[in-house]
Amino acid sequence: MTLVLASGSAIRLALLAGAGLSVIAVPAAIDEAAIKAAARAENGDAAETALLLAEMKVRRAARTRPEALVIGSDQVAALGAEVLDKPGDADRCRAQLTARVHRVERLTPTIVEVVIHAPAAARAFRPGQFIRLQNYESTAARVDEPGIGRTVL
Repeated sequence: MTLVLASGSAIRLALLAGAGLSVIAVPAAIDEAAIKAAARAENGDAAETALLLAEMKVRRAARTRPEALVIGSDQVAALGAEVLDKPGDADRCRAQLTARVHRVERLTPTIVEVVIHAPAAARAFRPGQFIRLQNYESTAARVDEPGIGRTVL
């Protein structure tokens, strides 16, 4: 019986060959973005998303090689509950993992809420936890804009 890997991954193919298996690769063309979107819509986690991707690849490869034993595998990266898409390049990878200010809102004359998107820190963050920033309001320059005042630190 022919053993087929439903993937174009050279690393997965080498792992199987290194284990002494005679296997051929049959890359399966699937719409990974659509499958990930469907998994998100159903609140699927990273493990469920990877399993769904692998299953779809196996189904597609099995159509072309019905006599074979087809195996599939996939992986997805996640930070906490957020499944990350493949960044494609180093700049997009940095953007996915770099902390950045999402929103700044003055709640009262003395309280400013700063919402930070920090994916790499999200893994260790627990509900109810917060970070306190010291505000040197009395010595900082102040810029007033219509509807909101801003302190420049």
